[in-house]
Amino acid sequence: MGERIVMLGGGYVAITVAKGLRRALRRREVELTVVSRENYQVWHGFIGEMLTSRISPHTILNSTRRMVAPARLVVGEVTDVDLVGRRVEVTDDQGRRRLLDYDQLVIGVGTADRHETFAGLPEHAFMMKTFDDVFRLRNHLVSRFEKADQEPDAAERRRLLTFVVAGGGFAGCEIAGELTDYARLLARIYPGISADEVRVVLVHPGDAVLPELGPKGRSSHPKLVGYATERLRRLGVELVDAERVTGVTPHAVELRDAPPIPTTTVVSAIGAKPHPVVTAVTGLPLADNGRIVTDATCQVVGHEGVWAAGDCAAVPHPRGGVCPAVAIFALQQGSLVARNALATVSGRAARPFSFVGFGQGASLGRRSAVAELYGREFTGLPAWVMWRVVLWGFVPTWDRKLRLLADWAIWPLVGRDAVEMSVSDADDFELENMRFTDGDVIVDESGSPWCHVLVEGEAEQVAGDDVLQRFGVGDVVGTRWLDQNRAERVVARGTVRTIRLRTKQARELQKLVRALSRLATESDGSVPAGAVEGARASPEGVAAPTPQLPT
Repeated sequence: MGERIVMLGGGYVAITVAKGLRRALRRREVELTVVSRENYQVWHGFIGEMLTSRISPHTILNSTRRMVAPARLVVGEVTDVDLVGRRVEVTDDQGRRRLLDYDQLVIGVGTADRHETFAGLPEHAFMMKTFDDVFRLRNHLVSRFEKADQEPDAAERRRLLTFVVAGGGFAGCEIAGELTDYARLLARIYPGISADEVRVVLVHPGDAVLPELGPKGRSSHPKLVGYATERLRRLGVELVDAERVTGVTPHAVELRDAPPIPTTTVVSAIGAKPHPVVTAVTGLPLADNGRIVTDATCQVVGHEGVWAAGDCAAVPHPRGGVCPAVAIFALQQGSLVARNALATVSGRAARPFSFVGFGQGASLGRRSAVAELYGREFTGLPAWVMWRVVLWGFVPTWDRKLRLLADWAIWPLVGRDAVEMSVSDADDFELENMRFTDGDVIVDESGSPWCHVLVEGEAEQVAGDDVLQRFGVGDVVGTRWLDQNRAERVVARGTVRTIRLRTKQARELQKLVRALSRLATESDGSVPAGAVEGARASPEGVAAPTPQLPT
C-alpha cells in the first residue's frame, strides 16, 4: 500500500496537488483522498460575468471528481482532525461518520465568510464565497427589475433599483462595474423603468479603491487606481470612500458617518475569516490573521508531514512577508506541496516556495479593465482582453474553457438573459432571520403573507400616531392583518430581530408544536416546561415567551 495522503478542501490547492501526484497515483506509490463539501469547484475569476448573464451559471463550475482523478473524492464535512493520531473524521449530509487515516495531510480549506463584519449581513446581504450565494444574487437582481417594473410608488421603485456594494477591492470594483453595465441593459428591457432610476453605490473604507494596487500593496500602481476610479464614475458608479457599512435591514443599508441608503440589495465584498476547520484543530500554529503558519516548503511549522496551502495558509513570500490569498498562489503552492510530499516519501529534501507572481488585474465593466503584468501597466480594452485571456488560461478543464468561448461568442449576437432561474418552491418550508432598526415597518396593511416571531427587541402596533399594542420577545405579529385586512402596521422600536415564516406554514408548525407538547406530556406525565408561562395571552392571542400561532 502506498503513502496515504489526505487532502482537506476541493478548491484551487486540490487541483494542482492531484495533478502533481497523478503519475504516482497511477503507479500506486501513493493514495490520495480529497475531502470536499461539494463535488464541484467554483472558478471565481468569472463570477461578475455570471452575475450579469455574460456566461451561464454552470460555466464557472468544474467537476472536482474529474479534476482529481484517479484520486478518491469524499464529499462531506470535516468534523475533526487528530494531528497526533493522524486521523480525519468526515461527516456526510446524513450524519454518518467516516474515519480517514493518513501518513501525510494537506490542508487547503480556504476561508469562510466574515458574517460579523456588520449587523444584518447574514440576514439581508449577499456574500460571494459560494456558488449558492452568487446564484441567489443573480436571481435576486432580475427579481428587483421585475418588481420595480410593476411598482407604482416612485420611492419604492428607487429603493428596488438601488444596489450597494460594500468593499472596494478587486471583487467589489468588478461587481460594481458589471452591475452598472447590466442594470442599464435591463432598464431597456423593462418599459416601466428608466435608466436614470438605477443606482449602483460602492462603499469603501479606504481613501481609494483597489487597495491591492495602492501604496500599501506589494507593488504600487497609482495610475491604475486613478484610471479605475475615473472609469467607475463614468460608468455611473457612486463611489463613497472613507466610509463603512455598519448594518443592513430589509429596507436600507446603514453607514458609519452618512445617512442610510434605501435599498433591498447589498453585496458584501469585504474580507474573509479563517475556516472553522483551521480554528478547531488543536495544535495548529496560527498567525495573527488566523492563517496557518508554514515554513518556506509549505510544511506546517512543528508538524512533520502536515502541509498547508492556499488562502488558509501563511506561506512565506520569496521577497518577504507572506503570499497573498489569491488563486494563482494557491495553484502554485498546491504544485509545490505535491512535489514535496513525493520528496518526503523518497527521502529527498523538500523545495522552498519560489513563485513571486506575475501580475494582477480587475475588470471594470463595459469591456474595460486595469491590469499589471510583470510590472507593466495596462488599461481599458487591451487590459480587459489581456486579463480575460490570463484567467481563461487558468480554467482547469477543457470543457469549461470551450463553454466560456461559446458563451462569449453567443451573447453579443443574441443578447443577455433576464431570466430568474430560482429553484425554490413557494410551498417550501421557510424560516428566515430578519433584522430591523428603529422605525422600520415589520408588518404593514398590505396583507403580507408573512408572520414574524420576535426573538429580540420590542415593536408596536400603530394606526397613524396612536400606539395600539406593544409586542416583545415571543410574540407573533402578522397573521391578524392578513385575516382581517386592518389598516394598521407594526414598527420596530430599537433594534429588533425576528424569525419570519409564511402564515400557511406557521399554522402547520403550530400543529407540530402541539403534537410534540402532547407527546412530552404523555411520556412523563408532567406539564411541559414553559406551559405555565405560555398561558399568558399576548396581544395577538398567542403564548409568550413560547410563541403559539393563532388558528
